[in-house]
Amino acid sequence: MEFILQIIKEYFIPGSATFLVFGLAIGVILLYIKERGRHWGRIWLTVLAVGYWIISTPLGAKALEAGLSVGYKPLETSQGLEDVDAVIVLGGGAVNLKSRGEIVTLLITESALRSMEGIRVYELLDDPLMIVSGGSNPFLGGGRPESELMAGLLMDAGVPEERIVLETHSQSTKEQASRLKPVLDSNEIDSFVLITSPIHMRRSVAVFEGEGLEPIPSPSSLISEVFSDGSLGIFPSWVALDISQAAFREYMALAYYWVRGWL
Repeated sequence: MEFILQIIKEYFIPGSATFLVFGLAIGVILLYIKERGRHWGRIWLTVLAVGYWIISTPLGAKALEAGLSVGYKPLETSQGLEDVDAVIVLGGGAVNLKSRGEIVTLLITESALRSMEGIRVYELLDDPLMIVSGGSNPFLGGGRPESELMAGLLMDAGVPEERIVLETHSQSTKEQASRLKPVLDSNEIDSFVLITSPIHMRRSVAVFEGEGLEPIPSPSSLISEVFSDGSLGIFPSWVALDISQAAFREYMALAYYWVRGWL
């Protein structure tokens, strides 16, 4: 089951290259199946082209993202957070580079941006415990746990190593919540800030609340400020398409978590 879910996540999310290629292949096949097939083939290819145009525009991406991130804003002040004892930063993924038997693990943009938000919130609060969660992906060849790399960014920014706690085995948001609950209990932590990407925050908060916890959300930036999502909202952009793909993946994950009763 987990293998099938991983295949769906990697290859069959709307907005991905493989989804587009399969969609084009289906349309072309229909064009060669008698008149009725050609009729539906034209409709299918038109819908596919228009759909990809919409989701690859900044306006389309923002519309998809808004349904997931509305209601969540980064913390701007420490007022009212005097009782916060910890900050949890959820990993967003990593990639492994392999060459001649050697493996190098690099953080993807989401993980780096979440780490940066963790640094900002740490500086905002009074030396909280920094709990970083995220394991290595066996489907990508293992490599180092992403939480270790994220902790390196925190320490480079001045967070003391003794204030960092690592959770290095989780493979999903559900596992992160389940594994972090005993960590919070053992450290007698009742109040904590939860950091993840904007489009991942709704599911994360729901899953942590399902574990009987009460996270205070502070979403990271969605994209790096050095990237542009397009000067005009109606023209396609790779950045916008990536956001749309991530949003579709999150909507599907929410549906799956709801079916499993984890929300």
